[in-house]
Amino acid sequence: MSFACVLLFLIGAPLGAIIRKGGLGMPLVVAIAFFVVFHIMSITGEKLARTGAVDTWMGMWMATAMLLPIAFILIQQARNDSQVFSKEWYMRIWNKIAGIFKKN
Repeated sequence: MSFACVLLFLIGAPLGAIIRKGGLGMPLVVAIAFFVVFHIMSITGEKLARTGAVDTWMGMWMATAMLLPIAFILIQQARNDSQVFSKEWYMRIWNKIAGIFKKN
């Protein structure tokens, strides 16, 4: 659980730098959403471990292992000062993906 605190810090700190719109409220809402996702995945991993569907260590570390790459991506995006949470960024990505499928 102590590593989970570090993980959620690694997610929350870049969110404050990336999300500039909305003051304190919007980064807080997104951070709470990440916490809820972490909590749901943690409970799911614990239940899978109790039923014997996965190994105990795998069930306990499942949520952390899934969110750690997201934390590293957010840190990288904050270092590059990119606009991850802007509508225009998503529209550019969507148009690139749609263009690939239209060629085929």
